[in-house]
Amino acid sequence: MRLALVILGVIALFAPLSTAHAGAWLRDEGRALLSLSYEHGRDRDTKHDLEHTGLLVEYGLTPRLTLGLDTGRGRGNDGVEAMIFLRHGVQADLLPGVLSWTGGLGKGDLAGQGASGLVRLGLSWGTGWQTWMGAAWLSLDATADYYPSASAEEYALDVTLGMKPSGRTLLTLELWAEDPAQADAKIRLAPSLHRRVGDRTWLRVGATGGIHDDDGMGLVLGTWLEF
Repeated sequence: MRLALVILGVIALFAPLSTAHAGAWLRDEGRALLSLSYEHGRDRDTKHDLEHTGLLVEYGLTPRLTLGLDTGRGRGNDGVEAMIFLRHGVQADLLPGVLSWTGGLGKGDLAGQGASGLVRLGLSWGTGWQTWMGAAWLSLDATADYYPSASAEEYALDVTLGMKPSGRTLLTLELWAEDPAQADAKIRLAPSLHRRVGDRTWLRVGATGGIHDDDGMGLVLGTWLEF
């Protein structure tokens, strides 16, 4: 099953929500985001432990340009990925919400074969609307990674549906699909609760589980700070 089929399935699932009001993607100029995450789980088939740690930093250079650093380690192998990227907002008159593209350079662990340089291109779209429970939003983030040394490509799609029932509570449901260079496409689902613990700090508690060609399941903990 290729990622194109996964994308069609995701769009069909969330299509009734895609006509909502506008939302935002980029950091405000001069504002920053720092996010830390940790995932611990187990493969239900092999019984092997799975761990992943991640760090994301974003800074608004201008109203339409955000600079970021995205790093992670683990989940399936001990390889480290590190990416420096720029996200640029574009005008999308034919779509509600905000459209942006991303370009990045970094290194990744291609199928556990060691560090390899990679180039990333991405396209993101997000929109938001009001419900009787509070503000809601939908975001789609598609990326393509190219490894020049191996002439290999990998694709991923991240779909997030969120709701903010109160000023201190966020609920999110994330559907993440990937099409690795040397494996079958996989899909994971991750529901989470986010709780504000200060004026700028949020804590996240969630779960993750594979729903297609992914036998992993586990717990996700995280925190993010806006300043």
